[in-house]
Amino acid sequence: MITIHGRRIFSTRPTIVHRRAVLIRLGSIRVVSNLTIINGHPYISEGADDAELSLGEDDRLRVVNTRAVEFTIDRSVDGGDTWESVLGDTLSGDGANLPDFECLSYGDTLYRAVAFTAEGATADTIITVHADSEALWLSGGPEFGVTGRLPWDPQVQVTAGRERALKQYAGRALPVALTGEALSRKVEVSGRTFDGPVDGEDTANVEQLTEIAQVETDLFLFRDPDGRRIYGQIGDIQLPRQGVAGSTGMWGYSFTLVETDKS
Repeated sequence: MITIHGRRIFSTRPTIVHRRAVLIRLGSIRVVSNLTIINGHPYISEGADDAELSLGEDDRLRVVNTRAVEFTIDRSVDGGDTWESVLGDTLSGDGANLPDFECLSYGDTLYRAVAFTAEGATADTIITVHADSEALWLSGGPEFGVTGRLPWDPQVQVTAGRERALKQYAGRALPVALTGEALSRKVEVSGRTFDGPVDGEDTANVEQLTEIAQVETDLFLFRDPDGRRIYGQIGDIQLPRQGVAGSTGMWGYSFTLVETDKS
């Protein structure tokens, strides 16, 4: 069995909210998908193990036991127009577990599982995982597994552009406008956080934001309630203390992410 799950790294109280199953028969194998939503993030189980049922030349039913030998898992965040590999060709064996921290935090993420048998048969199934987090999310580290939820007083400013320049030539009174291929997008984010839980859910506090800021990997992932996923690099995370709310410390945070090529 192959299990895909996305979870927030600082969650401590898993609560099962919804569960459903999808069964698709195709060719000589079966793919079963079980979806569980835990703390607003998907846990998806994929398995393949069935028998081929066919009609022989003598009009008798013939059953041939088969088992999937490889799986692939893909993700789509645009309704299936494009697909991203989550898990490449993988021997089924006893199964594998991996987290998916790149699903949408708000909106529908599609997962497509394809199973292959040694006989050349394939089966696939697509399931939809809906997320409705109204918080901002910042992730870094290996596979973006160090993740912080930022729900309080979020402020986001996006600055986008393209490489442009003015070139002055001899004999011309005015410069000539030139446009290049380089694109730019910068996301400036600020908000508020607390030392302890406020809304009954985990919020990235000062220590956890410090951990994210100090990961050794190059890329970070920013997700927002509008369904955006922006990969890039951040500088320092600023964390000014702003006072006390009840018995817990109240802090501001701010950082800037500059979009980069994911690869």
